[in-house]
Amino acid sequence: MNKKIKQFLSAIIIFLMTFTNVNFGFLNTNKVMAQENSNKSTNGENYQNKEETKIQGSTINSVINGVIDYYNEEHFLKNQGQLQNYEYSAMYRAGADLKKKSWYLDEKYQTKYDKEWKCLGTKVNQSTVLLDLEKNPNDFEGRNLINEIAKEVDENTSFFSQIDIKAVITLDEYNMKFKEKTVNYNTQNAVQGVLKAQCEDGGFKERRSSSPINTAYAIKYLSRHKDIKGANEAIVKGVNYLHKLQKEDGGIYEATFITGYSAEVISGLLAAGEDLKSEKWTKASGKNPVDSLFTLWKQNNSFDNKEGESSNNRGWLEATWKAFYTLVDLKKAGYGDYLVKGIDINKYGKGNEEELEEKTCKVNVSIVLPKAEGYDVLIKPKEVVISNKKHKNGFTALGSLEATTSLYELSGKMVTSIFGYENKGQNGWIYSVNGNVPSIMPQDMDVKPGDKIIWYYSMNGISGKVPSWEELTGTIINVEKIDYDKTIRETADKVVEKILKGNLEFDWYALALNKLGKKVPDTMLSSMSKKVKDAKGIFDKETDYEKLVICMLAAGGDPTNVDSYNLVDKIYNSTMSQGLNAYIFGLIALDSGNYEIPKDAKFTRSKIIRYILRAKTEDGGWTYSGFKADVDMTAMAITALAPYYNLREDVKEAIDNAVKLLSKLQTENGGYISWDKENSCSAATVMVALCTLKIDPIKDVRFVKKGKNLVDSLMTFITKDGDGFGYINDKLDDFSTEQVLRAFASYNAFKENSLLYKIDKVNKGKMEVEDITDKKEFKLGSLEKIKVKVTNNSNALKNATLVMALFDENERLIDYVSVKRKLKAGDIVELEGGLKMPQNGKYNVRAFVWEDINELNPLTEVISVPVLK
Repeated sequence: MNKKIKQFLSAIIIFLMTFTNVNFGFLNTNKVMAQENSNKSTNGENYQNKEETKIQGSTINSVINGVIDYYNEEHFLKNQGQLQNYEYSAMYRAGADLKKKSWYLDEKYQTKYDKEWKCLGTKVNQSTVLLDLEKNPNDFEGRNLINEIAKEVDENTSFFSQIDIKAVITLDEYNMKFKEKTVNYNTQNAVQGVLKAQCEDGGFKERRSSSPINTAYAIKYLSRHKDIKGANEAIVKGVNYLHKLQKEDGGIYEATFITGYSAEVISGLLAAGEDLKSEKWTKASGKNPVDSLFTLWKQNNSFDNKEGESSNNRGWLEATWKAFYTLVDLKKAGYGDYLVKGIDINKYGKGNEEELEEKTCKVNVSIVLPKAEGYDVLIKPKEVVISNKKHKNGFTALGSLEATTSLYELSGKMVTSIFGYENKGQNGWIYSVNGNVPSIMPQDMDVKPGDKIIWYYSMNGISGKVPSWEELTGTIINVEKIDYDKTIRETADKVVEKILKGNLEFDWYALALNKLGKKVPDTMLSSMSKKVKDAKGIFDKETDYEKLVICMLAAGGDPTNVDSYNLVDKIYNSTMSQGLNAYIFGLIALDSGNYEIPKDAKFTRSKIIRYILRAKTEDGGWTYSGFKADVDMTAMAITALAPYYNLREDVKEAIDNAVKLLSKLQTENGGYISWDKENSCSAATVMVALCTLKIDPIKDVRFVKKGKNLVDSLMTFITKDGDGFGYINDKLDDFSTEQVLRAFASYNAFKENSLLYKIDKVNKGKMEVEDITDKKEFKLGSLEKIKVKVTNNSNALKNATLVMALFDENERLIDYVSVKRKLKAGDIVELEGGLKMPQNGKYNVRAFVWEDINELNPLTEVISVPVLK
């Protein structure tokens, strides 16, 4: 058990800033020679006749050479001679001479959120890069990445998401390249997992609806397993789905053309054997999917990802290597001599490069050193002009420094010196943009006109406090002091007064009323019970069960016995067909009453947590669909995982990164934008997450922007009568009113050292724990003890384990002790653990009580006691 406990209690290492690459799909990975031996044109001759060779344009072969030139020239200069992961492997696949330049070649695929290849997505991406470089991922830095991927794939019994499909593609690629070291995995299970993701329209889903990219990966994988029942039919349906999406420009997309996505779709169709030059794929405009790949082709031989990204976004980095991968796939498929009309290759150094149109961006910059009292301002706040012609780092934070002074030095992507002041130990240069300290390197941080960038020499690493622009310019505004607690309390009372006079149509009101200390009307429990009885205990959605469990419990009911229906059982024995939302609220519901999960249940807490963690986006959050984090889903995932923050290192790491992301996404109004609109529901959902983590949503500096916090934002949506809230304005919206009231209830629980989703109930048939420790604080140098009383209210033999652990100020585990007892039905026992406190230093003691340490069945919240002198 010691090993298990250490896994739960070991502290996380603080992440340093690193360059983050964007996730990318898996394409064909056979070795590419520098030149093709055959110059014969193939396929679709009637759609590209011999006369067209005289039309202005470039062949796929010449475009590939042009992209290589781009990397060797412009990319080399702007990225300090670095080729990282997919950029490196893309050049290798294309047969580029990597000795032509003094490249710094980095094969590692690491994000700042997963430096140790813990997540399936990171393992898959790293393995793909290595395979493309003809290296063995099963012998990489002491890791067997392919074995690890195969294990996770075989454990997946749900439908396969995009990363799952990429994983099995990677396994196939490995087995093709390393035939003598084949790694077996359950191919039948994998194919069935992919088939489960197919929707009625023929596409394959990531969450609920079809996605072109998921479909492309699915047909690529299934094309290698046509011998398995259902694969052929699914491929045909998937190809037809993509064909129906094709636009007149030849592209295959839903609403907006994105180069990287288009590249992945093309590669999937090539793998399925589709002739993309045929009449089937040629629109009335004469364009086909190959032509559409060049929609955002740039004169410097690179690609933009989305329209308008050249100036204000570095999306071309991802778009270019994704397109490059697909260009090589096209070449291998026989499209090397295909002529792309209207595309001219820039011949670097040949004197025919067109003059680059100058674009500028005006920003404000200051460079500051600390001193005993105040700051030593080296460059007073001033406006500088960044030019895309004069400043190679473009419209980025580093570009602002370049436009301010040439007296700075870089090491890789890190600024190591400005005006001769060099980084030393933890001391060094950091920067802020509009009062926020980004967690990415300065050349990756885009800036826009009017932004305020401060370069500051911190004496405390990235945790150093950067001065505000107002401090440097002497324009600090004295904000009127607001009694937020009173505002929340009085507003909540007015809303409650109104809803109690109404029909209480939302079951969720029971939870808010409970946590606000109000009486929940008996009619609410009766209404919910009637729903269950009328439905005979069967609902279409898992979230219906989950909501009812939480709300009936809050209303004083027993969700395990509603007219003999056990709603809790319906959660842990469900199919979780709704995906991430069902897992999140399933975990919240199970924890709301500390419900015990049978060992033979379909879903244990550990399985649910594992799924939620696997669903992370690469930017550190969670989403309903797509690849970038959504504010609401990220906040809800944090809320579900919060009780396990101090129990599991992987959960702690995921939450820490997600909190950083939410801080970054907060607007200057203190609120949040979702679906392109700043709204009350998103701000309310974040407030619940922070309160569940015991983070003060009003005072925590990470969540105060220009003096505005979440409550300031929420109060902008209050109705004129002050008894309700709107969604995007002050027009009453009942759903938004419930969401905000729930957020205020979570704040009330936070102030009372409780949690919104932890609901007191009669522990009939359950285990009950009472903290009977006689001290509220411990002293250095003394022997200190934690004591709890455990009551077994069930009719069965139960376990109870107390773990008392000592952590230092850096959250590192220093020492621990554990005590385990078996309790017969009706037993009441006291468990006591003791530790000798160190003589010096800053420490905190935490105690955890579990019924089942393997399945993480908690009996209490974390007991925390500070250690003082």
